[in-house]
Amino acid sequence: MTNRSDIQHRDQVLRAYFQGRDWDKNQEYRLKQKLVLHSAELLPDYPYVFDDEWEVNENRTQDGKGDLIFTDGEGRYAVVEVKWLDLKGSGKTTRTNRTKKRQKVQEQAVIYA
Repeated sequence: MTNRSDIQHRDQVLRAYFQGRDWDKNQEYRLKQKLVLHSAELLPDYPYVFDDEWEVNENRTQDGKGDLIFTDGEGRYAVVEVKWLDLKGSGKTTRTNRTKKRQKVQEQAVIYA
């Protein structure tokens, strides 16, 4: 288990990274950034950012990558998978893409748990 000072240091480094990274215009990244920067309101029970872009199985990127892990510093973790959906678009292709993303998140939740 990671000690509190290590957790706090990781949190500071990751928050500074998210706060200072303004070159990524990807909507999914922006959603992650907003979550991290407003996590005190959105995830008050998990005040520390513990990891970003973590491998589900170490050294096996083909098994998937998770988005964010938050912790309370006492051994409890909240694993967050971020997906941005285009809710304004319409048409069959857009609806199909939204459905596929929702299904992907459900699959990832089961695997990552």
